[in-house]
Amino acid sequence: MPDVNNPNANIGQQNIGGQVYNMYGDRKIPKILGGAPFMPDLFIGREGELEAVRRKLFEGDNLLLLVNGQGGIGKTTLAAKYWQRFEADYQHLAWVFSQSGILDALLLLSLPLGVTYPDAMPNEERLGVLLLEMRKLQKPCLLVIDNANDLDDLKNYYVALRSCPNFHLLLTTRITKFEQAKFHEIKPLRDDDALALFVSHYQQHDTAENDLLKNIFAAVGHNTLVIELLAKNLARQNNELETRYRLADLLADLQKKGVLALSRSETVRVAYQAGGAALRVEKPETIIEAMYDLSDLPIAEWDMLVYLSVLPAENIPFDNLKKLFPGAEGLDTALLALAQKGWIDFDKNTRSFKISPVVQGVVKKKSDNLLEACRPLLEGLIRELNREVLHLDNYKHSTLFTRYAEAVIGALEDEDFDVLHLCQNIGNFHADTGDLNKAMQAYQKMANVQSALLASEPDNPDFKNG
Repeated sequence: MPDVNNPNANIGQQNIGGQVYNMYGDRKIPKILGGAPFMPDLFIGREGELEAVRRKLFEGDNLLLLVNGQGGIGKTTLAAKYWQRFEADYQHLAWVFSQSGILDALLLLSLPLGVTYPDAMPNEERLGVLLLEMRKLQKPCLLVIDNANDLDDLKNYYVALRSCPNFHLLLTTRITKFEQAKFHEIKPLRDDDALALFVSHYQQHDTAENDLLKNIFAAVGHNTLVIELLAKNLARQNNELETRYRLADLLADLQKKGVLALSRSETVRVAYQAGGAALRVEKPETIIEAMYDLSDLPIAEWDMLVYLSVLPAENIPFDNLKKLFPGAEGLDTALLALAQKGWIDFDKNTRSFKISPVVQGVVKKKSDNLLEACRPLLEGLIRELNREVLHLDNYKHSTLFTRYAEAVIGALEDEDFDVLHLCQNIGNFHADTGDLNKAMQAYQKMANVQSALLASEPDNPDFKNG
């Protein structure tokens, strides 16, 4: 066997200065085109998925595979581990991060491939030259495009990406549906795997609190990155001598205020989108909020995301949403577009949509005026819980919409006449169905809102009369 460590050997591959090159005549091209990905220290609960991804790429004509899932679920970690596990199976490997688009990310490969361009050549033409050089490489090669979340961007360069049959293309993305592309969906971690991840970062965890911890996992939608951040934050707060932030306090924060409003928060170190060689050092809330860029959503999609951010984080049937927003044009297309972009989940069998608690927290934080943004939703709930339709034949309907209303009231702390009206409707439902405790809670909330409104506008007859 030829010695690949001998730079003078007449072979197809050489190791020069610790870097492996493939030889194409007199031309040498590095096996690793650019920088390698950050390799995760932990890889929990995903071992079986590595072989599944490999099988999808190597079998048939599936040269392009989209590894999809919600933000922070572990897509990048899986792609990095795939690179590490199967690096020897590829002639060349490249990893690029789509921060400002696929075109700019791909052009980063020009330098390691030794491709140069005339100064005046547009980037689109440069891409054509680059792809020509990429097609000359010995197969199979692997190209990972991390963070390819822009649907329009993917549409623009899908054909170009497919034009290199010698490359396996692995894209990490939130997108859930696209053309004829194959997908590998990353699901949330199971409780036992989530527990193992949590304990690896917070070793002081008391197993007697495992059930409490499972409630915390549910409160953050079993999001892998969020679990890591919460565990590391607890490790910063607590030690062998003092416990400053109990799991019960953390759960209360998550359930009452959300993941972006922790009562105790310290900076933590994570690899997520760190950039460069150093770990990222920031507070959990900062990392989580930056994980979701919602700035480019069309108004109709943003509005629907705001409504879902205050409704329960559960499967909500499309028919129920239609009742809340009768006559709303494009309701179906806005919801399906959000699902395609990975902001919400869509269950085709039940025709229902679900938002994660983490996305809910980010949307509420980024909404300039949550109350006014939710005005159509408040009006829809008031209408659906009007006393005229609260009767026994409508019990199932009213029970469901009352739960929706209670979630909305819990998310909106503003003193407002529509909030007052909805509290009254909630109280009426519970009074009519015999739950006097819940009825009194709703009526007390209504009274508190009315008192605040009257104090702010003492001459308003609506507030005086209720």
